[in-house]
Amino acid sequence: LAWVDVGLYGQYGEWVLSSTQVDYGSAAATALGMAPASDATRRAIARMHFEAFPTVRQLMFVPRANLDTLRYALAEQAITALPVGLRWDCLGQAGYMNQWTDRPADWALIKDHWQLAPWVAEFCPFGAGSANPSAATALQQVRDFHVSTVGNANLQSTWDSFSPAEQQALAALGREAGYRLAATQASVALPTPGTLRLALRVDNLGNAPVYEPWVLQGQVRDAATGHVLGTQVLLNAAQVQDIIAGRPAHLDTTWTLPNSAPAGQYALHLAWVRTPALAAGQPMRWNMAGTEPDGSLRVATLKRN
Repeated sequence: LAWVDVGLYGQYGEWVLSSTQVDYGSAAATALGMAPASDATRRAIARMHFEAFPTVRQLMFVPRANLDTLRYALAEQAITALPVGLRWDCLGQAGYMNQWTDRPADWALIKDHWQLAPWVAEFCPFGAGSANPSAATALQQVRDFHVSTVGNANLQSTWDSFSPAEQQALAALGREAGYRLAATQASVALPTPGTLRLALRVDNLGNAPVYEPWVLQGQVRDAATGHVLGTQVLLNAAQVQDIIAGRPAHLDTTWTLPNSAPAGQYALHLAWVRTPALAAGQPMRWNMAGTEPDGSLRVATLKRN
C-alpha cells in the first residue's frame, strides 16, 4: 500500500464543496440542517484515517478552504509514523495554486513540504487541443511544485490524438516527476592488492527526493555466479532522501576482498536496497545506461590469484 488519500469529505471525497451541487445558503438546505462540516469535524475525519493507518503514508487534499485541517495534519498531529503528503486533484489548470501562492503566510505551511513527503496529483480532465487545463501547464506545475506522481486516468483523448507538443510535454512530465538517481562521477583505484578505493558522486536528476527507505549498498559479488560475499551501506536512508537537484551526495570509501574469498574474479556492484524489502521484490534502478539486469551498477572487477 503506497499511500492512503484522506477522503470521505466533500465532492468525490476530495474536500471540495461545490456550490453547483449544494447551495448551503439556500432555504431548503437550512431547513434540512445541511451545513459544511466544522473544523473540529474535519480534523476528526483526518484523525480517523491516521488512527486506522498509522504506519502508511497519508495524503491530504490541498484546497486552501481546509487550511485548519491541513495545519493539523502536517504540523500538529503526532499519530502517523511518516510525514503526511499532499494530494492535488486538478493538475493542469492554470492558476490553481494561486489560492496558496497569493497568500504568503499560508503558503509557508506547504511551500517546502515536498522535501519531507510527496506531492501526488491527478490531471484535471482534458483532451487534445485543450488550452486550459493543458499538458504544458501540467508540466510546468510538476516542475514548480515538485510533484512526484501523476495519475493520468483523466486524460480524455488517445495518445495519437495529442499534438507533438502535447505529447512532448506529457512525456517530459513522466520523465521528470519524482526522483531519478544517477552516478554522475566515479573513479576507481587499487591502492594495494585486493583493495579498491571508490570515489562517487550521486545526483538526483528528478524533481523530488526519495521518500521510501532505500539505502545505497556496495556489494562484492562473485563475478561468475553473482553470489554476494560482502556488503557495506554507503548511503543510509536519511542521506539518500537528502539528495535533491543541486544537492548531490559524495562518498569516498575503500573495499577489501573478504579473507575467505578463494582465488577468482569479483565484481563491486552498487545496488539500491529497501529496508524493509517490498513483498514483490521490485528493485530500484539507477537512472542511467549501463546498469545490470537487477538494476545495480557494476563499477569494478577485482581479481584474487
